[in-house]
Amino acid sequence: MKIAKVVGINVLILTVLLTVVELFFGGWLIERNVLENYNIVYSKTYHFDVSKIYPEGGNVTYTRDKYGLRMSGKSEPGFAEILTVGGSTTDQRYLSDGLTWQDAMHAELSKSGLQLTIANAGIDGQSTFGHLKNFEIWFPLIPELKPKYVMFYIGINDFYIDAEKWAEITDIENTGFKSEIKNKSVIYNTVRKIKGALNSRVVRVSHSKIDFSKLTYTTKPLLDSSRYRSILGERLTGYKARIEKLALLAQKMGAVPVFISQPCRKYRILDNGTIEGTTETENYGDVKLNGVDYFYMLSIMNEMIKQVCEEGHYPFIEFTPKTIWADSDFYDYVHTTPSGAKKVGIEMAKSMLPILKP
Repeated sequence: MKIAKVVGINVLILTVLLTVVELFFGGWLIERNVLENYNIVYSKTYHFDVSKIYPEGGNVTYTRDKYGLRMSGKSEPGFAEILTVGGSTTDQRYLSDGLTWQDAMHAELSKSGLQLTIANAGIDGQSTFGHLKNFEIWFPLIPELKPKYVMFYIGINDFYIDAEKWAEITDIENTGFKSEIKNKSVIYNTVRKIKGALNSRVVRVSHSKIDFSKLTYTTKPLLDSSRYRSILGERLTGYKARIEKLALLAQKMGAVPVFISQPCRKYRILDNGTIEGTTETENYGDVKLNGVDYFYMLSIMNEMIKQVCEEGHYPFIEFTPKTIWADSDFYDYVHTTPSGAKKVGIEMAKSMLPILKP
């Protein structure tokens, strides 16, 4: 009985303390910006020293407006004809304002007489799971955001995301008491952030400097090509379903969904079409991959995007197999230098022109 009494008192004290924490630090008494709970930076300007990441780096300026966007063109998102959605390769945290691929794309389109505003909604580390949540939680908070095109620059982050039950993300309406808890509860969101931080450790996409001159390459994969689909497994089914949902959400917004596959420097494609991959290996479940394996498996995931686009008659732009990339375009396997971002932006503009002109 004494033990039960002590446990009961401790539970009561803990409940009172948690209630106090919720009331004072949550959004129940004081209205707080929902973006705070979802790691979306807004109304901030940061200065980063990136000289150790890429030679021409130095100090860069990274700005997010009050809605959490990086803008190319007019400053208000209501003017944005194009919304770009993706992870760190869309966000480009370590590229200065004015040097992102969206800026280069904006400049290139201007040369063709198209003065279009581009809103950058890239979030470092996001996969298609996060992109779906953007449509639920973030984009509805941005007044008059009605882009004509939503460009999804995706693939690499989802390569490492384990398949989840599709039922968990089919209901994305931001309503009801459950939604109130998600938006206002400081305890819920603290636990969610810790869980997200732990889960993110399995995603092998991070900012770092790679000396490509020291890498060795091979044309031979470690795995038999017949195994690739079985290794990817349910990831493919879930990935395709999420892409289909993203396309529908873009259309619901009144926009045309445009999907772009991503390049990576774990492999390089020679002018004669030969695939050279890094001999450096990584663990993917219970198998090891080299750069050649990575290219072929990423290409299989891109096939899922292509299928969705063919079935829905959406534009699909392939960057993964292009031969235009050079080592100097990347500071690590996936993130571009300013010169690389400019090349991406110019290629984006060229690819989008036939879509935009009509």
